[in-house]
Amino acid sequence: MKNKLLSYDEVYRMVRQHCLLRFPQQADCHPQITVNAYLKNAGSSLHAPAPGLNFSHRTDDVISEFDRFIICDQDREALFADIADMVRWMAENDYLQSGGERESVYYPSDKLLRSPTLVF
Repeated sequence: MKNKLLSYDEVYRMVRQHCLLRFPQQADCHPQITVNAYLKNAGSSLHAPAPGLNFSHRTDDVISEFDRFIICDQDREALFADIADMVRWMAENDYLQSGGERESVYYPSDKLLRSPTLVF
């Protein structure tokens, strides 16, 4: 893992949660969109910027360890890379089915629906 906070399983669960929140529709699993869905679901008022853009926030917006982590540009970029790698792995291993429109758009497969974690 490139990021220093989340494990493989936690990144998997982040992507899975994003897909299930959109189910039965397709989900755009672009890393920025996935992180922002996770932040929103966790009750954070932060919004992660696109790669290469600066993060702006108020001090009182930071409420969790993940918020503090995601503010650092290098940490966020590492997590984005891990999410992209995880989504690719999930698609290659039948957890995600292509949505057809763009390479980051997927439908959850039955395998994803039945697998809440990678730790078996």
